[in-house]
Amino acid sequence: MTQQKITASELKSDLMNFYGTENYYIHSLFSTDKITYTDGVKYWVEKVGGYWFMDNILTEFIPYINNPKNNKGPYSLASFCEIELQVNHDGTALILLNDGGDETHQTKRIPFTDCPEGSWKFWIENGVMLLPSEH
Repeated sequence: MTQQKITASELKSDLMNFYGTENYYIHSLFSTDKITYTDGVKYWVEKVGGYWFMDNILTEFIPYINNPKNNKGPYSLASFCEIELQVNHDGTALILLNDGGDETHQTKRIPFTDCPEGSWKFWIENGVMLLPSEH
């Protein structure tokens, strides 16, 4: 029996139930980089099959976030940043790394995903990826 796909509205409704976290998880690949994440992020990843998204964050965004030259000035990406996955109706997507304000620091186009359409936002605070409601 195959698992039925969750709709965007069902997923958004489910994610509103996450406040804080009880557990932390670690996603890593073959590098020394890793990302720690919360119950809410784990739920999202499992519901949408989003381990490809976590791989992209780990391999393409975490090195940028952790690079000292990208952490000068009053705001440090290593302390706080926002990752947004914008999924279009045609299955294309865009991952954006924002500083939490108006500045986008890095983007990556995704040619296809079956992730539900919409804007999915995550925060990274001091090395921990979480849903904004879990802050």
